[in-house]
Amino acid sequence: MAKGDSVWCDLSAFRLEEAKAFYARLFGWTYERLTQPDSSPYDVASTPDGEAAGIFEMPQKLQQIGLPSFWMPYFAVDSVEAACDQAARRGGKVEVPPLAWSSHDRIALIRDPLGAGFTAYEGTGLNPRHSLTAPGQMVWRALYVSDAAAVRDFYEAVFDWRISKQPGADGGFLATTAGDVPVANIHALSEDLRGAYQFWGIHFLVPTLPDAKAKIEAQGGKIIYVDKGHSRTTVLAGDPDGAAFFVRAQ
Repeated sequence: MAKGDSVWCDLSAFRLEEAKAFYARLFGWTYERLTQPDSSPYDVASTPDGEAAGIFEMPQKLQQIGLPSFWMPYFAVDSVEAACDQAARRGGKVEVPPLAWSSHDRIALIRDPLGAGFTAYEGTGLNPRHSLTAPGQMVWRALYVSDAAAVRDFYEAVFDWRISKQPGADGGFLATTAGDVPVANIHALSEDLRGAYQFWGIHFLVPTLPDAKAKIEAQGGKIIYVDKGHSRTTVLAGDPDGAAFFVRAQ
């Protein structure tokens, strides 16, 4: 595992059991109950191909300040303290200071200068997740913001990423690790498409898009946008609590 690798994702949900049921029907997930450092539940979702994501109930203090239910990526760092220090010096905000998840894992929740949140991860318990190709697994990540240039230097400093403009007219950037492994896209989108928040989007693989869209809507979710401008169609959806995520077909 190298600095800047994508290693995990999880959902901070308003209604834990309802969220688990929604994604279980959509992705076929099963769950194992773990415990967070504060003794609250943390459910690890799995497919037959392995662990896929985590789901936990959003702490009341975060609900009270009006945070939406949201998906969040985890990226590897050599030191969570150093990542937090670099983020603060580059205009970011440390939402949750470094804390121990276990004897070999430490995390910190950080927001970039535009407010998009992610988790910095230091440890040996998680592995890079760049080459997963099974349904129900995270297969990509992308940052959706109002101004990509406003966060480019921030992410290059925190993760040692190399961020370069992609060919085409959509204003997108590609982030790669120092080892030239593609890790994420950064897209500048208008508020009409992005909504009120700047956010990291998690992309999950599904067998077919029509079936996934039907399952999302049948359970009270919402199809927000269908992007047909790339090599494969990607669907932006919202779960019943409003958490945004993406699905795309094999």
